Amino acid sequence: MDKNEMNRLSLEEQIALYAGQLTAMAKKSGVAAAIAPSPPEPKPETEPEPEPLPPPNQTVPPAALTPAQQYEQFAAANPERGVIRLQALTARSTYPVPGVLVTIAKEFDSGEYVVATQRTNNAGLTDPVSVPAPPRSLSEQPGSTVSPASWYKVTLLHPKFATVISPSFPVFSGVSALQTIEMIPRSASPNGNEPIIYNVTEPSDL
Repeated sequence: MDKNEMNRLSLEEQIALYAGQLTAMAKKSGVAAAIAPSPPEPKPETEPEPEPLPPPNQTVPPAALTPAQQYEQFAAANPERGVIRLQALTARSTYPVPGVLVTIAKEFDSGEYVVATQRTNNAGLTDPVSVPAPPRSLSEQPGSTVSPASWYKVTLLHPKFATVISPSFPVFSGVSALQTIEMIPRSASPNGNEPIIYNVTEPSDL
């Protein structure tokens, strides 16, 4: 095709003609014409890295025990029993206080476990409550540092009297403890609405 014929063709026809010529030349030379670039190959998906293992000497701590589970273990380790019994009195131990809500609990690092809850009768007395206590034989061994008592938290509540808390009430194996607690009317309490802390050294035997 001469130059005059090329001028008579439209631009689109000239482009098509030129592309055909390029394709023919590529076929003759044995090289495939690259009309469009080939799509990139997909990258392989990377697997998530595994979590690192703990050091060989490091142990995984067990799940934390509940107060009930810790009390169960405490009772198994202290198979002997002691007895707690309280009497709520007022006016310098002259009159009994009935209807006092008494809670006996054991405190652990996981929390507080309530062993018993009851109210005092007309004589201001609670029913006896049997609780675990360590064997006396452990404390009687030479050089032993084991306490002969187990310790409980006792709380006394009454709407007309100041709250009384004994944070460390001792209980000994084979001993039925009767402990009198002085209840002070709220209007006469030196602590106002604050609880009165009552420290018990050793309750009397019944």
